[in-house]
Amino acid sequence: MFGYGLRILVLLFLTISAFAKPIAANDVFIAQELLTKLGYSAGPIDGSYGEKTKRALESYYASQKNKFDGNLGQNEIIDLKITLKNSVNLKPKLKKSRHIQHARYSKHIATPFRDLKVSENFTLIDDFGSFMGLHKKYLKGKLPDSSGMFSFRASQGFNFDFCVQDFINTTTKKANPSKGTHNVTAYCGNMISQRFLNNPKDGINLYRKIIIGWLNGGIIENPNLFGKKLPEKLMNEWPYAISSNVPNILTHYALYHKLYSFDQFTHERIVKMGEAFYTQWDYFPLLTRGNGREFTKKLCNLKSQLKVVPGTNDHCGSYTFRMATGGIYFGLEFNSQFAFDTGVRHLEVMLATFNKEAVFAAQAQRGICALGYMKQFPPHIELIHYAFSKAYGIDFINTTNINGITPAQAYLKLWKIAHDPLETVVKYWNNNDQMNCSRNGKNQAMMVSQLKKDPSSYQDFWNGFSYEDFLLSSPILASQELPKEWEALDISKVRQGRAVWQTVSGGDWLGINPYLLQLALGNYEEKRRIKEEKRKQQKEKERKQQKAERLRKREMLFSYDGLYNVYLSLKRNSSNGAIDQGLGSITFSLSRGQPKFDENNLSYNSLGLNEVNLSLDYDGSAKISGNYIGINSFKKQCFYLSGNLKSEKAFQMISGRDCSESSQNLQLMIRKISDDVNEQIINQKDFKD
Repeated sequence: MFGYGLRILVLLFLTISAFAKPIAANDVFIAQELLTKLGYSAGPIDGSYGEKTKRALESYYASQKNKFDGNLGQNEIIDLKITLKNSVNLKPKLKKSRHIQHARYSKHIATPFRDLKVSENFTLIDDFGSFMGLHKKYLKGKLPDSSGMFSFRASQGFNFDFCVQDFINTTTKKANPSKGTHNVTAYCGNMISQRFLNNPKDGINLYRKIIIGWLNGGIIENPNLFGKKLPEKLMNEWPYAISSNVPNILTHYALYHKLYSFDQFTHERIVKMGEAFYTQWDYFPLLTRGNGREFTKKLCNLKSQLKVVPGTNDHCGSYTFRMATGGIYFGLEFNSQFAFDTGVRHLEVMLATFNKEAVFAAQAQRGICALGYMKQFPPHIELIHYAFSKAYGIDFINTTNINGITPAQAYLKLWKIAHDPLETVVKYWNNNDQMNCSRNGKNQAMMVSQLKKDPSSYQDFWNGFSYEDFLLSSPILASQELPKEWEALDISKVRQGRAVWQTVSGGDWLGINPYLLQLALGNYEEKRRIKEEKRKQQKEKERKQQKAERLRKREMLFSYDGLYNVYLSLKRNSSNGAIDQGLGSITFSLSRGQPKFDENNLSYNSLGLNEVNLSLDYDGSAKISGNYIGINSFKKQCFYLSGNLKSEKAFQMISGRDCSESSQNLQLMIRKISDDVNEQIINQKDFKD
């Protein structure tokens, strides 16, 4: 029985094998080529069907909500060709945005950045695993909903349950109907960011939902077309919201796209959506649509040094920062020259608004609100600095703009303005009080008057500005321009691993900012190590220099060793004037800078010169002090003389602590007679009256 059953199984296998269609090498080759173009890793295109090709087909069909049956033939090739065709057709024929509102200043604001080309092999984060590891180490679990910006926004009446949907819809504000759409999404963004930072694995799903919603809604590919259908009243809010929210989310995707874990087909759709947004979006026509909005048509004067903003700053304000950062990051990471060029154009607008006084003129005109708005630029400057430095080796924060000012100088000027805002808030103010930024209920004129009387009340202008946020949101700028302030904050916050919730989850970003980026990259530890090493090297260098200098001076001091003659005399006053009475001479030897007088000399004993002190400097300067026995009075008299061993001039009387110049009459002159300390001097002159 067993042998009969085995024969049946063998026959069945042979029958199935006879009808099974072999996989043609040409079909495998075509499939591998199509899979590769769609972005799947199918192994080398060699016509050999292996595990990589099989897994690529399985992944492809999974993305199509289907299952690969294991057979590769004409049906599968047709599916791949249709998908590739649709994928290509999804990409619209794009051309660079005209930037209508800035066209007249195109040549004026031009920078060399326009010539930069994106590289196919570039990535913003080299080691994503390590990046996320440090990310989690410093922040995971430290930003619960009960604290930080999430708690603060919730206390202001923002319902987080509607935040993601408001982002997707772009026009709704269910999270807080009393606010504008731009405010709702901005503040909801703080809450989304905190959820992500507290738990990236779960928080990333919020971002995934927003992007999938945008893909399905079709708004972001061509927001201008969608905006034309919206009510005119929404144009006060919606264009600005789109200009801020989309770049913020796409910046996040550029940095964290590996964490999103989208399949290759979805990823390509996102890249095409982002590229279409950056090339087609220009909110100027929508913002100026309709009657009664003439003030919005007054464009920023990018050639002005003072009154850059004639009526509104919407054309050169903070949205340009977000568009610049988003376009540059998205373009670099996904090899999109169109997105990158759009980012650069907005960057040029942003840079042009820093005037020759290093003042961010577009926001300085905000009066009471000025500091809070002006503080928005440093984080974006830092993010762009990181991208330019990594991609092109460009030291962006120290690159001059059309007015000869660097972003670093503008950063330092803002710090000075914060502590002495009087001149700026008077000079640039455009007469709009913006009382929403007044924390004491006073208008601009009242606060300026107060500031004139009490300069120490400058913090009344600090709405939206804080010491910690200004420094920690700009670690590279702060460490360069405000090293002492940064070092103190770095030690107290960064080195102790204490997260600053307002810095990491507030502001203009959605889960990414310069502080967090540098922290997650491990640059703080590396910079501290390098700084400490440089400090040790500098200290060792100084120690060696000091030692060498001491040796040099000692050698110079020892060069005076030898035998000297000291010619003594007394200065006397007589009826015929001052006369000098010679006292003969006395020898002394100088060995290793230490003097020794000839104690057998008559003058030495007669004058009682056993209390003589000599101090010698390396340049030959010498001071001799002590007491001697007066010739007539036989009382001790002081002397304090100064001169130089290299000179043959007599030493001069000077005043010392215990011996005034007027009380002295001993004079001396010193001459070197031999370099040999031990040479014996014969026929020395005896003491004479």
